[in-house]
Amino acid sequence: GVQTCALPIYLPHLWPTPADQKGFDAVLKVIKSRPNIYAKISDIENRDNPARGLNAVKAHLDVLMDCFGEDRVVFGTNWPETWGTATPAQIVDPTGCGDSYRAGLLYGIANGLDWELTGRLASLIGAIKIAQRGGQNHQFTRDEIAVHFKQQFGTSLW
Repeated sequence: GVQTCALPIYLPHLWPTPADQKGFDAVLKVIKSRPNIYAKISDIENRDNPARGLNAVKAHLDVLMDCFGEDRVVFGTNWPETWGTATPAQIVDPTGCGDSYRAGLLYGIANGLDWELTGRLASLIGAIKIAQRGGQNHQFTRDEIAVHFKQQFGTSLW
């Protein structure tokens, strides 16, 4: 019989080009039964693959979620390759940037922001954090976030 491996396997940048979509989805269905395989979904929209909107990628997201489930999928960024990233004032300390990014992502999801605003907010909070030393030394108000968001992206967050 086939021997299975318990070692966790992490597949980064799990997003095909539109031309590869059909074959890619077929491969995902094959690995669906492998509980030790995890996926990082990133690079959905980037310089080579410009913004298409949620409707254009929803079918593939559905396949990924069906394949891996919510416990085996992480959303990430390929900064600076992803569109809509914030530019930090300075780079001081990356400690806690992932947590800060996740905080923005979770806020956007919990408050019904669309994916573009959610990703930009997550990027902005990560950029604010990286300009501060230490994992929890950054502070900001909702109004300050709105000002920074407008400066970074030229549009209002709320």
